[in-house]
Amino acid sequence: MSSVVISQSFYEKMDKIPAEIQGQVEERLFNISKDLVHYSPVYTGAFVNSWGLGTSPTSKRGLSSHGLPEALVQSAEKAKALTNLSNDIIASRRRSDLKAGAGRYYFTNAAPHAVPVEKRAATFAIIRRKHG
Repeated sequence: MSSVVISQSFYEKMDKIPAEIQGQVEERLFNISKDLVHYSPVYTGAFVNSWGLGTSPTSKRGLSSHGLPEALVQSAEKAKALTNLSNDIIASRRRSDLKAGAGRYYFTNAAPHAVPVEKRAATFAIIRRKHG
């Protein structure tokens, strides 16, 4: 009869894997978020601030540009948008959506004018080329 002894360090290493994977998923989502915001056009800020992230394709944010003035500081609108997406990532962590094998993640934009803006800006195409 033969036997194999598994040391405690093996179990400790195995316990660390989910946290490491979660960290890598969060980092990738954040990098995509940064690029998504960077390549999004800003006129009023409604389009860039309508990006959302979740584990379903249901849109979380959808701001209309109707009646809004032109954004005075584009970088401020982009900073708000990145904060929103970062908060979505943190909320996913709290719900444990970022664990290994959690499935798909969706970046959505429910702004009423998202389709025509996307056709002109090709933000999704740029992100797909860069991040796959």
